[in-house]
Amino acid sequence: MKVLYSVLLLLLLNACAKPLQPDNYSDLISATRVDQDTFEVSSPGSANSEDEKSVDLSLLRSAEIALENGFNYFVIID
Repeated sequence: MKVLYSVLLLLLLNACAKPLQPDNYSDLISATRVDQDTFEVSSPGSANSEDEKSVDLSLLRSAEIALENGFNYFVIID
């Protein structure tokens, strides 16, 4: 009987769980081609803000742009 209750409890909790959805970060990160091999990637937020998620998403988008354009790596230029 305990096993049945445990299984039912697990099913109930699983039914209430919110499904994972990917972050739609591409709407937040803007990328502009400056010249043939240079892109400007920026994210919203104040200039003084170093929000970790914003930085991570900018790096991710930079890597995607590098791969899409046949580059092996990217360099951060301030």
